[in-house]
Amino acid sequence: MFAASYSNLADTKRLYSEKAHSHCDALFAYGTPNDDDYRMTEEKMAIGAGDFARALRLNDAWLKAIPASSHQVAIVYFYRYQIYHQTHRETEAIPCLIKSAIIDVRNGVMDQASLLFLSRYLQKKGEKERSFRYVHFAWQCNKHFNTRRRTWTFSPLLSMIDNNYQQQIRRSNTYLSMALCAMGVLFLLLLLLFFYLYRQKKRLHQLNASRR
Repeated sequence: MFAASYSNLADTKRLYSEKAHSHCDALFAYGTPNDDDYRMTEEKMAIGAGDFARALRLNDAWLKAIPASSHQVAIVYFYRYQIYHQTHRETEAIPCLIKSAIIDVRNGVMDQASLLFLSRYLQKKGEKERSFRYVHFAWQCNKHFNTRRRTWTFSPLLSMIDNNYQQQIRRSNTYLSMALCAMGVLFLLLLLLFFYLYRQKKRLHQLNASRR
């Protein structure tokens, strides 16, 4: 399934799509409905077919069948995020993505897919610093997990977020420099005003002394 979705060649996509469906049929023939791989594959196929109502029912059943703190919960919430995201229900999608990312981090998972998607979401929302920190943490985890497919996914996003974050830092430094220059000019003006008032006061004192 993944090889088909990541390929840009029509023949390759078709070939791997056929292989994926063949493996899925074998899994359904010999697997058991309560097995995590069985549930995951069944839900993936429902999502791929655009049957999101069925995918959500399968996700509900899977979520009820596993311990709340297990790594599998992160996977379930990640697919739940995909269902909501593809049906344009972002207010429900993002909390699922956040839960999935948190559970992955707590369980020491090295394949940080949820955190990668969360970084992309934060980047679009303009939260560049958080996006930068999250994607770099996910990148460090990915280097331990060491998959080419995930590296291909990371590289463009990491580069984009890094460039945007560096631009933000440069803008912030520019604003800071401008603010410091403005404060320096203001301090100089206040200093000149102080000397002017001091001289005026001294001159007035001398004038009063001469009149006496």
